[in-house]
Amino acid sequence: MSRDILREMRRMSGEPDSPQDMGKDLVEFSEQGVVAKRGKLDDLFPYILLASKTMSARAISRWFQDHKNYQISAASVSTALREKDTYLKEIFARARFGAAQLAEVTDYTPEKILLDSETVFGAVTSDYTHEWGNKTAEEKKQADDVIFKLHLLDEWRGLPDEVRTICIEKFINNKKKGADTK
Repeated sequence: MSRDILREMRRMSGEPDSPQDMGKDLVEFSEQGVVAKRGKLDDLFPYILLASKTMSARAISRWFQDHKNYQISAASVSTALREKDTYLKEIFARARFGAAQLAEVTDYTPEKILLDSETVFGAVTSDYTHEWGNKTAEEKKQADDVIFKLHLLDEWRGLPDEVRTICIEKFINNKKKGADTK
């Protein structure tokens, strides 16, 4: 079952949208043409960043009010966009932590995990869940640990590709360029 079908089922049952769902709706809206709690703004920042390419802070604020009945001021949006490096650093730090944890129990480097998370996710999931019934209790425990650590990357994997690319350029590729010049 796809994420969109699940999202529609949750909406029909009256469940509020998740920050990712709200963010995706915001980006879709921004391509067509208030006071926040810090935690929610953190979750929404990647989508606000993308929407800001085509919408003003005031329009983003108004969109949240009109379409999601969620109060986020234009000033909060503007401040977040001015402090985008801080938000991006926080996102990348959480992703880097998850990648480092996963790297400890797999043959992948943290950098490889972040650069190609979908391929790594597929390979690790396949490797550690293959022939589950034939695994010993110790192998199952190890596999559970790997899968748990793999899920530390759910936020990273759920980000829009463009935001992941911005983080990679800013925190991996720039670091390499700095090392090359020394």
